Amino acid sequence: MSTAPRKASLFSLSKAALFSAPLHFLILQLPEASSDVLEKLFPSGEGQGPLFWRVAILFPYFCIASTAASALTFASVFRQAQKQPLTLRYNLKIAREKMGILVPVSLLLGLVTLLGFVALIIPGIYFMAIFLFVPPLIISEPPLPWSVYLSKSKKIAKTAIWQTLAIVTVFFLINFAVFAQSSFVESELNHWFGASMISSILALAATAVLSIIIGAFVNVWIAFYFLSLKEKMNS
Repeated sequence: MSTAPRKASLFSLSKAALFSAPLHFLILQLPEASSDVLEKLFPSGEGQGPLFWRVAILFPYFCIASTAASALTFASVFRQAQKQPLTLRYNLKIAREKMGILVPVSLLLGLVTLLGFVALIIPGIYFMAIFLFVPPLIISEPPLPWSVYLSKSKKIAKTAIWQTLAIVTVFFLINFAVFAQSSFVESELNHWFGASMISSILALAATAVLSIIIGAFVNVWIAFYFLSLKEKMNS
């Protein structure tokens, strides 16, 4: 008696994709990882003035960088699924073609999510979940009005809304853990080396490396999750 072949898990697919071109996928996370490093380098200061400039500069940069990393990672996963070679030249071409829509949409989604977090966190998690697939939709679909991308992402997310909410919550906690880890590593290095340039450089390096590795797996996993939900919705 024959049985149908078992479908590979999202974890297995993500691992296989990453291991097939690790350097390529790690490089694509540099924009998002640079936002974590920039946050460490940006002077905190005291009072409302420095806080305003931190938010005014770092928040838009983070929104654009994280959306770009997610979108370009999906572009590579999609190209890999079509058995096409992965090249950074291809990703730069996609970035030039799609950045005009990615930048404003990323700022809009960042603002909506931020307001959701201000409103007791849970709405922020919900907005992150329903708009999780906007970057891959921008990459895979022809130019469309913003509202269409948002509507399609919401429709796809709602095919497995509780699962998507749980996934977004886990990823949010992972990002929080990375942030907490960077503070812990910095305090430990200061203990051993004192508040010196060496400890600051090592702390920044540790934060960047961890952000790149985790970001690569998370973004590749989200790409395959998007493809699986889209297939489920169309079946």
